[in-house]
Amino acid sequence: MRDLPPLIVLRPGDLGAEPWAAAGLRLLHLEADFAGPGGTAILSRLIEIVVIQAARRSVRVPGGRPAGFLAALTDPALSRALAAIHGAPERDWRVVDLARLAALSRAGFARRFAETVGATPIDYLTDWRLAKARALLSDTALSMDDIAERCGYRSVPSFTRRFKARFGKGPGAFRRSRPGA
Repeated sequence: MRDLPPLIVLRPGDLGAEPWAAAGLRLLHLEADFAGPGGTAILSRLIEIVVIQAARRSVRVPGGRPAGFLAALTDPALSRALAAIHGAPERDWRVVDLARLAALSRAGFARRFAETVGATPIDYLTDWRLAKARALLSDTALSMDDIAERCGYRSVPSFTRRFKARFGKGPGAFRRSRPGA
């Protein structure tokens, strides 16, 4: 659990049309409307059940083969690499460094990571850095220099180019467009 990101977004398509999802969400709705004694405790447990079920579902793809970020967390070698990326996204990670942490060959690590996570290690690192940058832009008043540095970019222009390519607007425009900016 310590390796999970601080925020997991579940979209309706993530839950599918599975009976457990419909039942869990219906129970959440009923309990929220009831608002009786102990409702907060019941709601928190129902939410936990829905999240755990969604996480369990996301670890398997059709055919029963584990896949995705959560599947990578269940793999001791890959989870070490993910923990390193999450713990120090500013570090100048190379695939060989992550492979060494995973105690795998470079090629074996890269293949296993891509097959399990669905992205190359460097693409995942870039996604993580940009997600962290977006959170810092939304939740802090840090300067662009500080955010770029904390997210592994050596210069604000390189950070700005990556951010704009991913989100369609530069980090300054993104920050100004946030509610309460």
